[in-house]
Amino acid sequence: MAELIDITDHNGRGRSLEGRRRTNILDRVPPPNAVRSLKETAAIAGISAATLRRLIKAGIGPRVTQISERRRGVTDADRQVWLEECAK
Repeated sequence: MAELIDITDHNGRGRSLEGRRRTNILDRVPPPNAVRSLKETAAIAGISAATLRRLIKAGIGPRVTQISERRRGVTDADRQVWLEECAK
């Protein structure tokens, strides 16, 4: 059973029970193709961002997605595939 979270107004004051929206916490789970920064990916993998960049440069890191000219990231799905390959 999913947990429901109350959403209150921006200043933290609650509204009457009728005025509160309830949202399912599972609705906030990012899709598997969500792109995370290299820093976020490194934190999830439990390594430093510098180590992740070295692994990518050496060709043994996760597949990188170019988000824009100056921004790179890794999708959650690609990170998971990379971690599974590392475990073998």
